[in-house]
Amino acid sequence: MKKAVLACNAQAMVGSPSEHYVAELVSENCNALKTIPVTCFDLTNSRTIFNPDLSVVRGKTVRQKPDKVEREATAVPPQYFYDLHKFVTLMANVMFVNGVPF
Repeated sequence: MKKAVLACNAQAMVGSPSEHYVAELVSENCNALKTIPVTCFDLTNSRTIFNPDLSVVRGKTVRQKPDKVEREATAVPPQYFYDLHKFVTLMANVMFVNGVPF
């Protein structure tokens, strides 16, 4: 568990590169991170325990276009509506989030 936490911290210290690149850095062939005692097995365990690093995922994923919503208009006869609801009060609220009205 301590090695998995160390692997997460090492990936953050290097600048949150992809897991494949960090695995190459800590591999025995490259051994670029000599001062950090992390192995590829520790990186795999950290991904299993803590899920993928969000800073890596957010920086490399692209927004998917949502499906278009099909609208259907339904006509309600005015006389039928007024027979059921004699007094109707219409109210609306407006709130601003970062200067954008909703």
